Amino acid sequence: MLFDLFRATGQQQRFERTATGEYRLVPLGPRTEPSRGPEEWRQYPREAIPPLFGLAYSAPVWNQGFIFKDNRVILLVTLDKSGKAEQHRYEDRFEAPDRFQWQSQNKQHRGGATEQKLARHIALGIPVHLFVRKAPKVDGRAAPFLYCGECEFLDWAGDRPITVRWKLRSPVPERWRGMLGVPGAATPTEFMALRERWDPRRRLRSAQSRRLFGDAA
Repeated sequence: MLFDLFRATGQQQRFERTATGEYRLVPLGPRTEPSRGPEEWRQYPREAIPPLFGLAYSAPVWNQGFIFKDNRVILLVTLDKSGKAEQHRYEDRFEAPDRFQWQSQNKQHRGGATEQKLARHIALGIPVHLFVRKAPKVDGRAAPFLYCGECEFLDWAGDRPITVRWKLRSPVPERWRGMLGVPGAATPTEFMALRERWDPRRRLRSAQSRRLFGDAA
């Protein structure tokens, strides 16, 4: 009977004794699925990011670029800031496939308690998660963020804002480098050549084309 109640309601229940000595079933709360966390190099809308960490979405909190909740840091970065006021055009960019420069808000300084936790996040067991998108909108709609994985503090400089350099645990895959402006990204021609190298079927078609029409001058 208890099993059927659990399946029907999706709730765990327990017996509770009343003042008259009778027993009644009391729900313990809804059954929830455990959070699996984000997947590297997958895109997520802003509203879908908090549930990945077992958190609830709240616009005042998650419309910012720096979130520190439940002993974790989440960075939501938009690279193209051309539509922002001059004082909010933070210099966020990839320096290399596994290096990212991030600037804090203008009010933050290296002496702050939260900021010190950033510099010591590894020793303190505080993960830093990086989400990046090229522009705020795509086709008139809010653009999703690409999850770049966890990153580790390298160094920092300046105050109000602070410029922080992070090391990504996994380098940006080739297919995302052009869009994100990663230095050393392949040109379209180079990228097609790489695709041929990766895909045996493309190599075969390319070889057949050369045999039929000859090498281009």
